[in-house]
Amino acid sequence: MPSYKRLKSITQSIAHHSSSALSFVHPHLGEECKKQNRTSITVDFTSKDICEDSFLKIEEINLSLHNLKETFYDLITKEGFECSDVKSAILIFTFMELETDPYWNNCTAHIKSKDNREYEYEVSCVGKTI
Repeated sequence: MPSYKRLKSITQSIAHHSSSALSFVHPHLGEECKKQNRTSITVDFTSKDICEDSFLKIEEINLSLHNLKETFYDLITKEGFECSDVKSAILIFTFMELETDPYWNNCTAHIKSKDNREYEYEVSCVGKTI
């Protein structure tokens, strides 16, 4: 089994990827948050329901979040981990400028290993560590 230190790297990678345009969740996620008068949404890769149904009903959000989940598990397996090595994997997208820019977000990635080691990383949409 690989070193759990690699989970820190995976946490950083998925946070950067998720906040960037490469994830294809933007601007759809921000626009839906604005419609629902919310500033954040939580995505749980380890849950059967990745996020709230009201978001998943939007095809672009549903497809992009499930693709993001697949990207996460690709990162896990490429580093030599099994899916069962991850107890939880949560992303929190927070939108600061919904009135003017649905792309502007921070993404916090939180991963907990099966032995309860926790890794967290927060990044802005321009790639700055927060």
